[in-house]
Amino acid sequence: MKRSRKSVQGYHNRSREDRQRARQARKEAARYAKARDGALLSMDRAKILKWLVEYRVGWPKAVINSEAVFWVMVHKTRAAVRSIPLDERRKSAAWLRGHGFNEFDGSGEL
Repeated sequence: MKRSRKSVQGYHNRSREDRQRARQARKEAARYAKARDGALLSMDRAKILKWLVEYRVGWPKAVINSEAVFWVMVHKTRAAVRSIPLDERRKSAAWLRGHGFNEFDGSGEL
């Protein structure tokens, strides 16, 4: 079956648009990861809260309002995020174990 010239052009235009959307999504994901990693590596509560609000990360208010639960969630997140340097992930895993929690990583890399 032959396609008309118009339908072939429409196909290529959609494909370019799809590629542009995919490129934009990758850029947004990289920006998000950079902001997340920066906040988590800072271990600064204010920076982490700013990141949570800016990217609408859905941590429950009970987590944010409780100092102890907040730091457990921070360390669990740090232990799980692969783009965080391994030594920092290990520090968080050790902190969690030292406070009676586990890191739920399961990769065997910690």
